[in-house]
Amino acid sequence: MLFLFLILINILLRYPFTPHEIGWDSFVIHSLADSINVQHHADWILNPFSYFGMYPLSYPSSVPFIISSTSQASGLSIEGVAWIFTIIIGILAALGGFILAGAIKKNFWFQYIVALMFSTSMGLLLFTTWTLTTRGTLEVILPFFLWSLINHLKSQRLTYFILAIMFLILAASIHRMFILFAPFILLIMIIPYIIKSKLIAKTSITESKQKKMRIIFGIGSFIVAGVLLILPILGVFGDVYGHFGVEGTYNSIVWAAAVFARNVGPIALLSIIGLILIILKVGKERGEFFTAGAFIIIIPMILVGSYISTFSMIFFCLIAGFGIILLLKNQKKRKKLVLSGITLLLISSFVLSAYTQVTPLNILSSEDTVDSRYLENSGYDAAIWCKFNNVSLMTGSGQITQRMSALSGVPRFPGNSAQNIIFDLTYPGDLEITTRSFLDPYFYLEGPVVDSTGAESQITWYYVRLMNIQITNQQAVEILSTYQVEWLVFNNYQVFPNTFTKSAMQTSYCMFNNEKVSLWYIDSSSW
Repeated sequence: MLFLFLILINILLRYPFTPHEIGWDSFVIHSLADSINVQHHADWILNPFSYFGMYPLSYPSSVPFIISSTSQASGLSIEGVAWIFTIIIGILAALGGFILAGAIKKNFWFQYIVALMFSTSMGLLLFTTWTLTTRGTLEVILPFFLWSLINHLKSQRLTYFILAIMFLILAASIHRMFILFAPFILLIMIIPYIIKSKLIAKTSITESKQKKMRIIFGIGSFIVAGVLLILPILGVFGDVYGHFGVEGTYNSIVWAAAVFARNVGPIALLSIIGLILIILKVGKERGEFFTAGAFIIIIPMILVGSYISTFSMIFFCLIAGFGIILLLKNQKKRKKLVLSGITLLLISSFVLSAYTQVTPLNILSSEDTVDSRYLENSGYDAAIWCKFNNVSLMTGSGQITQRMSALSGVPRFPGNSAQNIIFDLTYPGDLEITTRSFLDPYFYLEGPVVDSTGAESQITWYYVRLMNIQITNQQAVEILSTYQVEWLVFNNYQVFPNTFTKSAMQTSYCMFNNEKVSLWYIDSSSW
């Protein structure tokens, strides 16, 4: 029954409250999957590294392939497959959290709590609710990879080693952020040597020191609790920068803190408790070493903000699980009080997760905003009109153009990485490939080779230039002619249209207008 509850709660939390697909990058993946459906191959796979997004004009490709193959096999639209995909990912998150926790500590309630916290956390739900983002998928693959690697090191069985390699390759084909697996692989490998070391074996903390640390911990927890109560509200309802009124170096710190508070929520407090209790504990187990070490590794990375906060959710949940288990073990006299506090924190985390599924940060953006977080009916209707009225290459500012392009199959200018190839904005033969030095950080982030022509940057530069000049400008004419741009998408709620849009609307024909979205045919004879 507990497992059935876990599955049902994950399905219910991911029930769509929006009329259409959610997200931003999701629509890039949507268009890549649609391209495979239409062309029956991936035009952007120019090299084995392309499959991993480590080659010019490529994109990590496993998710587009999975979505496309599922769509073709089932006959469902990509939008429909996207919803089913996130439901499955949510259930897999629960399974991954459960088995990873089991590899670290054999305790059913520890495993179950970690699985529940991880699969229903705000950060994971944000990226696994009717969206094709690869970040959420990578986050779900991480526990399976760590589970197989830990089991291999414990048992030395070849099966687990092969599984670990398979999960690592899969992660590399999902998101370039897989590079962050490296420090955790190293940590798992050195833990046996740490445990055997004499320094650790002799480590103990006296009772007087423990009392001082408890006082410091109590004051610190009070401060953290206050911050956790304020920051989620700011992260959900407002502009973080505006609320704090900060500038310069502190912007990134404030933003990262707000993002972590919004994605991790009350689990963060349990995580801090878990870290303190593990540090204070004498005779630490292997799993406690790994969890505390992984959590400490995450701390310097927090300034990366949303990327690290989602990637690190499983570690927050693991150390929070240890916090719960150790609290209940150490506070036997006040067990009921402690249990009540833990239950309250877990319920508040769950309630916040459910609440943020329907807040302005997610779906309650109204139709009169310039860009909401999901594809609105107005954009969907415009996309369908484009699909059945032979609309060719379109351009325009804002997310609405990208979303309409994905739904309609109409190419847009500019594309995003691999889209530039599937939209015929550039051609593989135009690339000039040169190698990077292994000392170059981008060697590990974007691959061992680079396009010396800078084709993608060039397309983006032409687009930016186009949006800032009159349509009658000779350079605008050349750009429009070179890329054969014939349609302009305009969001009618955009208060200050750019120079190109204003001039184009004066000389072009409005062919579609549904109050929010208008489509303009650019008549080349008027230039």
